[in-house]
Amino acid sequence: MMRVYAFIVLVTLCVAYPPATGVWAVAALLYAASQIYARRLKAQMERESDPFVLRPFVQRSKGDRRGFIAPQLLLLMAGIFILVVTTIVYALLTEVIFWAAGGTAYIPVEEAPAWLVFVMLGGWYGVFIVLVETLNRKILKGWIFKNYTELVTYVRASRNAEEVLSYAPVLRYAAKRHIRSPYDLFRIWSSWRAAEDHSAYYRSERLLETLIILEQRFPHESTDERFRQRYWSYARSIYRLLYSRNKMMVEGSLFARPYSKLLSTQGQERDLDHENAMPKFSSELSETGLALN
Repeated sequence: MMRVYAFIVLVTLCVAYPPATGVWAVAALLYAASQIYARRLKAQMERESDPFVLRPFVQRSKGDRRGFIAPQLLLLMAGIFILVVTTIVYALLTEVIFWAAGGTAYIPVEEAPAWLVFVMLGGWYGVFIVLVETLNRKILKGWIFKNYTELVTYVRASRNAEEVLSYAPVLRYAAKRHIRSPYDLFRIWSSWRAAEDHSAYYRSERLLETLIILEQRFPHESTDERFRQRYWSYARSIYRLLYSRNKMMVEGSLFARPYSKLLSTQGQERDLDHENAMPKFSSELSETGLALN
């Protein structure tokens, strides 16, 4: 009944004020699209409701993220704000110096020639850029990324598996903010409104890239068995979700097999076999008169 009343009010407004017709038409179109997207998202959530897949994936999302991807607009606004504020402070300090000097040793800013003002501002902007670059390289490096590509490049260049695993939550969270269509905007908006996390809020492309990176940096040679199991469990939760979506997507993945100590220590066993084989090989050569130099 409420919908009927709302329709009557809408028609009345459109008749009484014709320019409102376009606005209401756009609103109706957005509402219809949201209903279609809501049904699509609900269907995906139902398909991915298996607790053996969903529960481990959601639990892994509760870990702390070491860094984050800052929106370009946010970085630009922050940079402009800091630049304006510091420029004003710099100008005020210059005025204070001129005033403290009694106006005899220095020329007041309002009476200074234009070239001198530009030189002063140029020098300050140069110092500002140096400070920003130093802050970015020495303090913020590894914590704030401009985009997803910069994040992936940084993680791929990581020195060890521990560092890769610490950035895995950031890579996975980026899959939740991956926008490629209007539906993705609705998905992100729904995830903000939802009380609980769900695998349906994540796109597959970036999850697959995260899984590949984890597979490439798996700590085969590590002696920490607990760390290997934690690493494998994290990657396994992503693998199960992608497998439920498309088996061909993760065909041949390292994490397709059950975890075993043979998987994690195969590199150590290979080195041990090589060390055991060397004395035997040397003795055989010695017997033939071809001892190793």
